[in-house]
Amino acid sequence: MKKIKLIENKTINFNNLQKLYKVSLKKNHHANFGPISQLLEKYVHKKLKLPKNKIVITCSSSTSAILIIAKYLKSKKKKKFATSNFTFFSNFIDELKESLILPTNLNCSIDLKILQKNINRFDNLIYTNCFNYNYDYSTIYQFCKKNKKTLIVDNATGFYERPKNYK
Repeated sequence: MKKIKLIENKTINFNNLQKLYKVSLKKNHHANFGPISQLLEKYVHKKLKLPKNKIVITCSSSTSAILIIAKYLKSKKKKKFATSNFTFFSNFIDELKESLILPTNLNCSIDLKILQKNINRFDNLIYTNCFNYNYDYSTIYQFCKKNKKTLIVDNATGFYERPKNYK
């Protein structure tokens, strides 16, 4: 019987690593927002075929990303956040500690009726797609677009999923 590897062998290409490191050395910038991060952001933006009004920001953790987004939105006077009770701890700490926690339905998603009922209680909705359970969140996207709510999708395990008619 042929042995099947559970985790593929991921060897490092040290030549590529050395080329990338030279770029960081030249700019003397080795961390977030440096030249390597910018190359990765451009690559992912192109790969995902995102429109020009959408951006990719790389960082070392999704918790940092969510909190940076929250801080930015608060600076733009969009201060009230809502998230579901099917989420990660990072959506209810620091800048988000006063988030409105909405119940989820049997599909681990937020019901539109619940969103409509609470429409004046939030400016920004953090939609968590835990374990890629709800890959089609078109109705949530359309609701937020129609009601001028910022939609933040916490979708770490569902890289290529997008709502239908995404613009």
